Amino acid sequence: MSKWMHVASKTASASASLAFTKKEIDGATVLAVSALAVGLRALVPANNTVTLNIQVSVAGAIDTSAVYAFSNWGAPYSTGTGADQGHSAATTAFILGAAAGTAGAGFGTSGYFTIFSPFDTATDKAAMWQATQTLTATTGVHYVGGGTWANTAAIDGLSVAFSAGNITSGSVDVYLLIAQ
Repeated sequence: MSKWMHVASKTASASASLAFTKKEIDGATVLAVSALAVGLRALVPANNTVTLNIQVSVAGAIDTSAVYAFSNWGAPYSTGTGADQGHSAATTAFILGAAAGTAGAGFGTSGYFTIFSPFDTATDKAAMWQATQTLTATTGVHYVGGGTWANTAAIDGLSVAFSAGNITSGSVDVYLLIAQ
């Protein structure tokens, strides 16, 4: 049996990114951790037509190398028709959803991101996510996605940021899935 343990929270206020350090996320590494989850609540971009990006940290530095692979599928509320919302075999971040968003309007981006075996050094890391994102002030898109981070290093931090501009408002929580 496992349980989620809340380990950190941050609230944005015209923030370039919300970064979590080793000290904040790995306080429980003496325990068996099978996943790290990030809760995203109403993250509103300062710029229009941006993506929400998540990068991980190794040895205290955010990994910006092209070792993230991902795909997204989503359906805008206005059409209800599902479609590819972006994908890449090698890029510099997990990109959640399509380039969308209305600066300072709507409900922003809310959802979750989970990366599995974050402290394991024997395997690459798999991730999955699900979120709802503002398209215009009154409509949005719901998407699901997943990918891999092609690195066997233990993760010791992460960063949540929009592809351009600041995070006007919203909050992020980090949890660890602990085996009991």
